[in-house]
Amino acid sequence: LVVLRAAVILGVIAGWLMLCRRRPGALWGIALTAPLALALAPLFLVRPALFTSLLIIWQFVLVDIALRDRRHWPLWLLPLVCALGVNLSSHAVFGLAFLAIYLAGLTLQGALRRREDIRDAGNAASEFSRTLALWPWLLAAAVALLLNPYGPWAPLQPLRTLGGWVARMSPEHRSTLALFQGDSALALVSRLVTLALGLMAAWAAAFSRMNLGANLLMVPLAAAAAWRVGFVVDAAFLAVALIGPALGETLASLVRTAGPRRAAAARWILTAAGLFAALGIGLLCRPAWSAHRSPFRPDPASYPAAAMDFLAEHRPFGQGFHPLDWGGALRWHLGAPNTPGGPVEVYADGRLEVYGLPFLAGDYGRVATAALDEPTWRTILDARGVNWILISHRGPAFRPLAEALYRRQDSHNLAERDWALVHFDDHALLFFRRAALDGAHGADLALGFRADPAWAREQSPGLFRNHPEWIATLLRMIDEQPGNRTAVELLLAMEQAMGSTEHRALALERLLTFDLETPVRAQTEHALGLLHYNQGDAASALPHFERAVELEPEAIPIREAHAAALWMLHREAETVAAYQAILELDPRNAQAREALREHEAGTLWDEAPPPPTP
Repeated sequence: LVVLRAAVILGVIAGWLMLCRRRPGALWGIALTAPLALALAPLFLVRPALFTSLLIIWQFVLVDIALRDRRHWPLWLLPLVCALGVNLSSHAVFGLAFLAIYLAGLTLQGALRRREDIRDAGNAASEFSRTLALWPWLLAAAVALLLNPYGPWAPLQPLRTLGGWVARMSPEHRSTLALFQGDSALALVSRLVTLALGLMAAWAAAFSRMNLGANLLMVPLAAAAAWRVGFVVDAAFLAVALIGPALGETLASLVRTAGPRRAAAARWILTAAGLFAALGIGLLCRPAWSAHRSPFRPDPASYPAAAMDFLAEHRPFGQGFHPLDWGGALRWHLGAPNTPGGPVEVYADGRLEVYGLPFLAGDYGRVATAALDEPTWRTILDARGVNWILISHRGPAFRPLAEALYRRQDSHNLAERDWALVHFDDHALLFFRRAALDGAHGADLALGFRADPAWAREQSPGLFRNHPEWIATLLRMIDEQPGNRTAVELLLAMEQAMGSTEHRALALERLLTFDLETPVRAQTEHALGLLHYNQGDAASALPHFERAVELEPEAIPIREAHAAALWMLHREAETVAAYQAILELDPRNAQAREALREHEAGTLWDEAPPPPTP
């Protein structure tokens, strides 16, 4: 794929060279674009949008040759370029729309000239007829694009996604929709429309006979639109590629009046200046662009490093799937030579752009808009041999894909539980197919969960809301697998995140049956004692507080809870001794000083004890 893209880049440069004899501005296009592409080579060859910009410019070059030089062979290449472009990048479908708008403008301009320019009616009619002759070739290019295996999906998928997403929206969400916020399909379409408007303005300016000032005004418009969408590097490259020919034409026309020799010298001087300027700009910007979301330098703030380490440690055989939530970074990490066990094959979500491994071409759109039914989901995953799935909980595919897997996992029939959530953190969720695990891993992960309670407390209210069946599943797993500690920990995290105490006592008691570290056991005894204490059962809470004090004698919150339970049970001597022990550890403790003062005054039992610290 990289070789093919490099060949097309050379083809674009060759097309500009063909125009150099009559259009000195093409030299500027080559001088500004080729060094920039070479300076950004590691980033350029894996960015589909950058590659597509060259491909679409090549389409305009073909149309320009056909119109200006009255040649027919470029028209034969137009359908081939369009069909090839969709195979290499899904963004190429927008090039056909740009070309249609460009031809519509030329047709309208030719019709107006034919009616108004009486003195040059012959030339106007000839140009108008040549423009009309291009429309059948544009139609042939569209047919070639649609006949491509990926063609029907590329232009129609945004509409399918948009329709499915809007259909599920509530009326209040439709009225308060922010078009340019979030990861929804409508927001994506809005960004693409904004980008298209800016780029169409830039193309219309660069390929028209407007003056230099108008061209310079159009390029910032395209850059601003692309900046809003987020394609900063693409906007900069397109601005250079589009302004180059127009600037070259304008400067060459300025020096042409000075004579042929001076004009030729000025042309080469300007070309050399543009070459060194573009090379310098590219080399200066390359470190910043390479560090900005480069496929070879993952962003540590969003990269699923913990999930990747877990995947490398518990290697399931077979293929995996993730919906391009991390771009090329995930593929590069998984395919790195130092990955334990060798490269891990990853399927992308239906395009050939970065990975070259197609998966769920049309089906992924349905996954992203609505949860698949059980038979369809089973057929898709089984047919591809997918044995593990990694998804970002911030990505658009998280909720439908996770819910579909959870429904498979929550089945009451043990034979149907063929997927397990084995890891989740603040970046990603990792599902394993249990049949893909070997004996050692299967014993640990067959019904296992990996939980981060801190993340669960922060994220679970939105993640697990209105899903009581997941609580029931964990309870069933705890009952069937008494040694499954991770399921107990996840149940505790979910209960705490949702503010529920219904099953907390059961989970804490089960957690105490495991071989816990001393601090963890003390905290668990303290939590279970607080649960009984807050329910008004100080007698049941006291044994837990006593065991916690034995495990962590210097923990002030545990001793305060122990003293409060003794106070509730009216054990005066033990209560005074407990608060005196607290003062020995913390002479400034307010609760202990106040309790001892009330004891000396004889009013200790007139009030309820202070609430213990959680």
